[in-house]
Formats: sequence, structure tokens, C-alpha cells
Amino acid sequence: VGGDRLEATVYPREGYPFVGVELAGLKRSFTLENLRIPGVVSRAKAAIADLIDRSGVRVVLGMGGYVTIPAALAARRQDVAFFNAEQNAEAGLANKVTARWARQSFVSFPDTAGMSSGTWVGNPVRRMFWEFDRESLRAEALAHYGLSEERSIIGVFGGSLGAGAINTEIRDMATSWSGGPVSIVHLTGESHLTELAAMESRDEVDWVRIGFEDRMDLFY
Repeated sequence: VGGDRLEATVYPREGYPFVGVELAGLKRSFTLENLRIPGVVSRAKAAIADLIDRSGVRVVLGMGGYVTIPAALAARRQDVAFFNAEQNAEAGLANKVTARWARQSFVSFPDTAGMSSGTWVGNPVRRMFWEFDRESLRAEALAHYGLSEERSIIGVFGGSLGAGAINTEIRDMATSWSGGPVSIVHLTGESHLTELAAMESRDEVDWVRIGFEDRMDLFY
């Protein structure tokens, strides 16, 4: 269950049933937009509770996004087990709030901030990384991105809402670079790709921009 962001594309593509609900994030500054959040959460909770009931769901796992709070409330309403998982070094607001209702919280670092009672389990990784061999993948990776091995290569990626600030810095760096020929493989995020892709590359900067990369083994 999720909103209309990346999960709405990735989960169905990987073969998982997906149910979309309306979501709204909390703005940290005073704004009238926050007044609609209780109604959005209530409607999402009702939809997820109905899904739990119809599908016979016995366990709900919240991964920390906006959907985690209505999912946790729906799990309480339907009296099914709720767990949450935090991937970052500092827990997000949704996981901090729902940890009090979780039967158990899982964290990726032994000292994850904001989740002092979490059980340290680490982050799951894809099978492609179990026997990751950089040198054996290098030729395929260079071809994948259309790069030359004669240039130094900088890989750039961000995550969530912080990607915008990283993209701004890389845009400024790429357009003013004076340090010799270099290649930049820049995972911009789908919402930023159109704007950044419109900017011209320069002879000394081979700037490859991609919205989303499924083959992170090639990126690394």
C-alpha cells in the first residue's frame, strides 16, 4: 500500500499487488495545507483497514513513508500485528510516531537516532550484491552508461526529498567545472530529470542524467 510516488511503479513492476491511497506529508512550517492532513489520514486508514479485512492480512509492516501512520492505525483498528522498519541513520517522523504501537521496530544501525528501542537487523540488499565483483562488471557498466574508461567517473545519487539539494549542487558543479575531463553519472530522481536533462553537457564534462536506476550494481 502506498501513494502515487515511486512505489506505485516499482511494486507492480516487480509483481506485487499494489493498492494506492491518497497521502499528504506534514509541512514543518505553518501552512493551511496541514489542516487537510487529518482527513487524508482518516480516509487512508479506512481504506487500509478495509483491505486488511478483505484480504485476511495478519501482519502489517510500515517502512517509514507517509503511508506508515494510517497503516499503523488501520492495523490497530483491525487488531493485527504491526511492525515498522527504519532504513536511515535517523528515524523519520512516521516511524518515531508509530514505534509506540509497533510490536517490534527494526533498524539498520545499532544506534539509529529516534528509535532507541529498535532491533538492529541492518538493511536488506538485492541478490545482485551478494557476490558483487566490481571489475567483472566494469565493461558492462561503461557500455550501459556510454562512458569512456579514460575519464574519471563521479557517481551521484540522493534520496527522498534531500535529492533536490544534491541535484542543485551537481548542476552548479557540472556547468562550471574546470578540473579536466570527467564523467558524471547522476541519478536525479524522476521528478527532477526533465529540468536537468534540458541542460547542455560540455566537452570536458560527460554528464549522464538518469531518473531512476534499477541496476545499481552497474552504477557502483
